[in-house]
Order: sequence, then structure tokens, then C-alpha cells
Amino acid sequence: MHRQALSGAIRFLALVGLACLLSQGWAKPAVVAIVKGDNPEQMVAQAIELLGGLNDLFQDGRTVVIKPNLTSLRGDLPYPGETTDVRVARGLVKVIKMMGKCRLSFAEGLNAGNLWDATGFAQLASDELVTLTNIAAGNFVPVKIDGLALKEYRFPEQIKQCDVFIDLPVMKTHRLTGTSAGMKNLYGLLPFPRDVLHSDAEKVLPDLVQIRKPDLVLVDAIVAMEGQGPLDGTSVPMNLIVAGRDIVAVDTVCAAIMGIDPGQIQYLNYAKERGLGENDLRQIMVKGVAIEEVMRKFKPARWFIQMEMAGTPELAKRVCSLADKVSEIDSGRGGRSAEFKPERLKVDRAKYPAFEPSGFAVSMDRRGRKLHFEASYDVPSLDNRRATEEGIKNWISENLGSLTKEIPIVLPLGG
Repeated sequence: MHRQALSGAIRFLALVGLACLLSQGWAKPAVVAIVKGDNPEQMVAQAIELLGGLNDLFQDGRTVVIKPNLTSLRGDLPYPGETTDVRVARGLVKVIKMMGKCRLSFAEGLNAGNLWDATGFAQLASDELVTLTNIAAGNFVPVKIDGLALKEYRFPEQIKQCDVFIDLPVMKTHRLTGTSAGMKNLYGLLPFPRDVLHSDAEKVLPDLVQIRKPDLVLVDAIVAMEGQGPLDGTSVPMNLIVAGRDIVAVDTVCAAIMGIDPGQIQYLNYAKERGLGENDLRQIMVKGVAIEEVMRKFKPARWFIQMEMAGTPELAKRVCSLADKVSEIDSGRGGRSAEFKPERLKVDRAKYPAFEPSGFAVSMDRRGRKLHFEASYDVPSLDNRRATEEGIKNWISENLGSLTKEIPIVLPLGG
């Protein structure tokens, strides 16, 4: 490992250590509870107790809406780590009922299959007299804000008007945003089609917090997910509950538990800049189990930098002549893919000492009218994304520069 990369790792671990020291009373930071155990219902009660009991939230007559994370591409049998564990939800409902006579509902934007039944939430709702609501079929109201992604959103009226809003997500890595916990779970509040906002997801998440900040975030990390989350990753048993009233602080602690530097998560940076919460571990008081005791290095998700530039037959010929491999990708149109090994993607090592390049590919039609560049990178790292983008630009400049003086380059495509 390069010296600068080692220094960065040491700084990150130092931040984790400082967060633990702060729990001894050095300041008045945001409070996040971490509970480890083998009984999810008891763990929920313990986490809420560590947060001070939250009696101010659950008073008689209040409407309480709970947003779990129920999503699956694997049919009606969700994979462990995909969806909120119903035992965590049951523990939360029991705690609320002990504090006050509230009107409870679970709300989720279901889009495939009967996940209420498959996950056990339907049975829980029947047992505890909790209402089930499909957000997607409900009423959305226009909300104007000074947003990063949009200035107006259509937002669920039920969430906007409830007395208490509880965010009940799963801890995961994520292909678009690097990590997924409290803030990413709010993406499910958007009306369909919401994939049109994927390229701006890191800006959309702070916007949603600005519209309706959860009163409590209770993260299910009984079984988490690493790799290609939120749906195609690998289950990771952690036996943890992470909870707090500051959604940004909770997500920051979740990132640290997964061995990811919170400073590399762009949506957390945006949220802090907007005054929506705390993403500095030094300003977060951790109660219960220390971060360093439960930290595990999660395998990151990988995603793609995609760039396009106008082309010519001469440019296409040049790209193919430099490639390590050229293959046909669309015999009907004569498309080709030029593939390049990782060492071809050169970056400033002083600027990005920890960067590990992947290979990249350039796809084009036979006449080369458009060149489409694509390279994968580890999503949680802003530096990896920036280095990958700069590496492609450098390659274009060094190898195609003399041919592109009059060719406009459009970078990047997003995603």
C-alpha cells in the first residue's frame, strides 16, 4: 500500500476512535445507539432506551407511520439482507404500544409480488392491528423546496402529514450511492417511475430528508448485505441494530461499521452541507457497542462511469488499433467493442494513491459515429470515481487528441 493510502486509512481509523471517545462526554454531539445481540425484539427496546426512551414521540392519539425496506427481485421469497426483518418491526411496534395509544401503519411503495405476506409483515399487522399502506397507490402532493436535484417533488401525503415518521431500513452497500441505510430507504417514497432520478440519487436523498426528516431511524443490521446491493449482493450476518434521531449521523455510523469512510459518501456530504445532520464521526456520540468492536470491511459495490464523444471512421479505426481486444457486439449493425486492460487507465498517483484501475471498453458502430466509453469502479469512493473519469479523459487526450480537435466531447453520461 502506498504511504499516502496508509495515511488515509490511519486517519479514518482515528476518526472512528474519536467517535468512541466522544461517547464519554467530550461534547454534545448527535447520539447513535449500536446494539449487538441475538434477540431482535429485545435489541430494539435496548436501542430506544439508549436514545433516552423517546417518550416525547409516542403520545396517545398520534399517527405513526413506519417505512420498512421491502424490495426483492428474487420473487416472493426475499433473500436475507434484502428486506427489513419482521422481528425488528415487531419489537418496534411493541415498544411504541408500551408508551402510548398511537395509530400505527406500515407504508411501503410495493411494486412486485406480495411482499407483505412473504416477509411476515401482513401477519404482524394483523396481530398488532397495524394498517398496511401501499404508498404507490396513495395520494401524492406537490412540495416545493430549494432542492439539489429538483425544486418540486410529488411526495406521499400520508408521510408529509403524519405526527411521527419512522425509517426502518436495512444496512447494505449500494451500486448507485455506495451505502444504503436510512436516507436511501426514503427513495421508496418517490412515485413511479423513479428510476429516471437514479443518476441524481446522491442529490435526491438530501432533498427527501429536507421535505420530511424521520423522527427516528432504526436500522436493521441483523443480516446486512455487501457487494452488489441493494438486491444482488451477498448476505452478511451482523446481529446489530443501529438507531438514532439524526438520519445523517445514523447513516454515517452505518458506513463506518461497513468499513467505508463516510467522507467518501457524497449524499452524506450534501446532507451535512445543507444542515440536515452530522456526518463527522468526531461529532457523533455512540452509545452501546463501539464502532470498532463491530466494524467489518464490506465488499463494495461496483458501478460504471459512462462517457460518450462524437466520432469518425478515423477515430474508430484508431481506437481499435490500440485495443487489447476487439470483438463484434452487434452483427446486425456492425457494432464493435474495443477492450483495454487496467494498466491502460493512467491516473495521477500522487493525487489518487489508493486507486486500483479496472479495464475499460469503447463501443461503437462500424462507422464510428459515436464512441461510448465505460469503466467500472468501487462505488463508495469518490476518489475512485473521479480517478476513473480522469483516467478516461487522459487516455482520450493522449491517444486521440490529434484527431479530436474539432470533435466535441460529452462527459459523463451519469450512473
